[in-house]
Amino acid sequence: MKEEEFQKKVLNKFEEIGKKLKNIEEKLDNIESAMNSMYEDIEDEEYEGDDASSPEPEGNNITGILPPHKNIKGYI
Repeated sequence: MKEEEFQKKVLNKFEEIGKKLKNIEEKLDNIESAMNSMYEDIEDEEYEGDDASSPEPEGNNITGILPPHKNIKGYI
């Protein structure tokens, strides 16, 4: 009986790890999507020649230079 309980505990741990990995993968996908969107915004800005409108960061605060985007909300 103890071996069966041990096997159940091990399987439960693997399921928990699998769920955590899936969650991490989803977050990485969101970050990748946000980075792609920001890259596209930067390319658009370069084509428009609108580099003077970019705000200067204050100190070490990089949030002032990042465009608002729904996929990066909560990561800053």
